[in-house]
Amino acid sequence: MSLFYRRLFRGRSSGFTLVELIAVLAVLAVLVLIAVPGYVGFTRRAYLVRLQADGRLLYEASIRYYGHHDDWPVIRPALSDEELAGVRVFDLKLMSWGDLSELRAYIAEKEGKDPSEINFYRLDGEKLEPYILVRSSLDNYVFRNPAGELYILDPYSMPSSAGGGSSSRGPLREPAEGEIVIRTAEELAKIGRDPSYPYNGSYILMSDIDLEGFDYYGDGTGWAPIGSDSKSFTGTFDGNGFVIRNLYINRPGVSYQGLFGFVYGASISNVALESVNVTGYSNTGGLAGYIRNGSTIANSYSTGSVTGKWMNTGGLVGYTYRHDGIIDSFSTCSVTGGTYSTGGLLGRNESGWVTRCYSTGSVTGNAHVGGLVGLNLSKIIDSYSTASVTGNTRVGGLVGSNTDSEVSWAMITRSYSTGSVSGTSYAGGLVGYNVGSRVTASYWDTITSGLTTSAGGTGRTTAEMKQQSTFVDWDFDTVWQIDEGETYPYLRSNPQSPPPM
Repeated sequence: MSLFYRRLFRGRSSGFTLVELIAVLAVLAVLVLIAVPGYVGFTRRAYLVRLQADGRLLYEASIRYYGHHDDWPVIRPALSDEELAGVRVFDLKLMSWGDLSELRAYIAEKEGKDPSEINFYRLDGEKLEPYILVRSSLDNYVFRNPAGELYILDPYSMPSSAGGGSSSRGPLREPAEGEIVIRTAEELAKIGRDPSYPYNGSYILMSDIDLEGFDYYGDGTGWAPIGSDSKSFTGTFDGNGFVIRNLYINRPGVSYQGLFGFVYGASISNVALESVNVTGYSNTGGLAGYIRNGSTIANSYSTGSVTGKWMNTGGLVGYTYRHDGIIDSFSTCSVTGGTYSTGGLLGRNESGWVTRCYSTGSVTGNAHVGGLVGLNLSKIIDSYSTASVTGNTRVGGLVGSNTDSEVSWAMITRSYSTGSVSGTSYAGGLVGYNVGSRVTASYWDTITSGLTTSAGGTGRTTAEMKQQSTFVDWDFDTVWQIDEGETYPYLRSNPQSPPPM
């Protein structure tokens, strides 16, 4: 389950016991992400598929908990047309934002009902806290279909556009025993620099953090990365769904730049970086400059811009070596690299896995320039890029160069690219340069890329790229999804919003 879509149970000192609450929740089947049959094409990006419950059971549960319902109803009366017009949902058909009254008409049409039979309700988030941990500021909206089922729309769960607005979803969980809680920029900066915040510690974020104006050394260079080549970060860091904004680093002559500089055998998860502005020399990324030896990055993303002056520059990570994987992550950064290895997500991938990831934005560099990965010496699986790519030599929509190394062999499978590609030599729609490495069940758009050739993969037209039948041996039940004829494939566990079109 993706970091943005989880909710936690919590107990209470009075009222239901934890066992009773779990029993009620089991009956209500909450925390099950479902697809609403017939409505998916219209509402997928609004995350209407939040919670399914029997309204009577939920209502009875609220009465049981509070002892009455007149003053403390969990579900408020049906919303008026005026109230419905105030809630926005994303319409994939029109590529625009609509309101719930339009959604009601759409649902009614699909079910062959009169719109008056589709009733919407408001769910009070604060009153639900005994059942589900939610942010107190959030409003939920509910519609009941003619079958009597309730579907709860959580507008707060809609991801913001790249670089704009808040997309905080925290907390995903409460701190575990022994975890060090981070709430401020000052506490974040203490990691590895204060004896109480060791490099091998276990950390969890419990608040959004704005790094605007944060200048660790007071010399205008901005944030000081966590971990270096002389003392690496070896612990765990859980961003917990909160957002770190406005990371600024300006060290064009210094390597290992990012929120984390050098990561060794560590686990980093659920980190949301928005509006980064990072400049380094080599091994430069929004989240991390260099990760190696069993390190993992999961459920994380970056937006903004990343610049590297020499080699290994990526929107999320600069260089990975003998790592356990970058999983369910993405970057929308504008990435500008120097001499070698520039990628929208990752500059150089060696002896590790990139799985269920994607990149958008733009990528510019000299050699080994790719929409997702600049230089791939290992495995890319179930991933894609829509980034535009510009370089000199070995330039590709997904990967600039794909070749084996002394410690790993390169492979690309079930992946694709759609971005424009421009290069002087060895430019390919999917892969720019490939030396005997495997590229299987992977595709690029020959129209949007501007190229009909590639050093691997199969070229297809835009129309063909929006047909499920094009993607042979892809798993559209658990890994991928596609809105036939409208979107390119996108990931179930790491969905792009709105989907690639």
